[in-house]
Amino acid sequence: MNWAGMKRTMRFFLLPVTVGALAMTVGVTQPQTDRCEGILIQSNERLMIGGKDEGICIFDDEDKTKVMKVCSVGHRCEVQGKVSYCKDNPGCIEIRAITEVRDDTSGRAVTFGPGGPKGDQ
Repeated sequence: MNWAGMKRTMRFFLLPVTVGALAMTVGVTQPQTDRCEGILIQSNERLMIGGKDEGICIFDDEDKTKVMKVCSVGHRCEVQGKVSYCKDNPGCIEIRAITEVRDDTSGRAVTFGPGGPKGDQ
């Protein structure tokens, strides 16, 4: 194979690899284990972390119960679990499958796992 043929082959090989790598870094398709932290707020029936100047994290009903076991409204809290962007609001993150909740104001912390909650309850 001559040099021109090698360049053409390399271009056709590298282009899909480069595009694939960019797609994997730009668009996260699966939720990642991550942390959400801020002031715990309750608005109507919605429980969330965050506020006006920052993004918010919301929880479903099952995970809302886990958060309320540890954190109090108005306290600074940290929650760890699987996160994904909310469908209608890019400044919103939904956190589910919560594995840890920490109330930084009171110092209470609970880890949730297959064997049930462990920590300060």
